[in-house]
Amino acid sequence: MTTIGFQKKYTTDAGFVIVEQFDNGTSREVSPEYELLAKWPEKIPVVSGSPFVAVDEKGTVTYDSAGAATAATASAWAQVRVRRDGLITAITWRAERYERQVAAKLPTNDTEAKYLEILLYVQALRDITKQADPYKIEWPAVPK
Repeated sequence: MTTIGFQKKYTTDAGFVIVEQFDNGTSREVSPEYELLAKWPEKIPVVSGSPFVAVDEKGTVTYDSAGAATAATASAWAQVRVRRDGLITAITWRAERYERQVAAKLPTNDTEAKYLEILLYVQALRDITKQADPYKIEWPAVPK
């Protein structure tokens, strides 16, 4: 495996990593103090390492902080939805069991009040995305 070059890959306007590239198509991050890097005879190209970083032909780096913040917020909301969906799945069986027991005129494991509490809990979970900040979610209490 032979080194064929290096890249200075920006992830923000100031944050970057140095990437060593090999002849077999692989690469790895290296320290800026890496001995071979210091001796490398060619100019190290500056490249984008993020969809929010643009590098022009002069090597000027521009970082789209608003775009990155929007993407981070969208990702946080996606994580909230995944957790919410899991919590809904984890409790729905109790409501379904109650409904089936009532329909079959069988004794119920939960009371009607507990059934309504479960339905309200599920609705509160569905309304989670109406909150303003995905980093400060107020989760409803799980019915006992």
